[in-house]
Amino acid sequence: MKLFCLEDFKVEFEKLISKKTYKSLEQEFTNYFFRKSAQELCSGTRLNNSDQTPYIKKRMKGSGGYRFYYLLILT
Repeated sequence: MKLFCLEDFKVEFEKLISKKTYKSLEQEFTNYFFRKSAQELCSGTRLNNSDQTPYIKKRMKGSGGYRFYYLLILT
């Protein structure tokens, strides 16, 4: 599986992880997105009805934690 992100995401991600309040963001992101199957990444709230390109919202650490929005392209 390959993981791609937009340049805008990289810029915003770097800004966030440089702040003390978001110090655990990088670790949470790494733990969730790497070494997971597509099926595992499909867990979360599906925001569209597509089986081939699901758009997912995933909450990390409950309602007070982080939210990730991502698009999976299953081939």
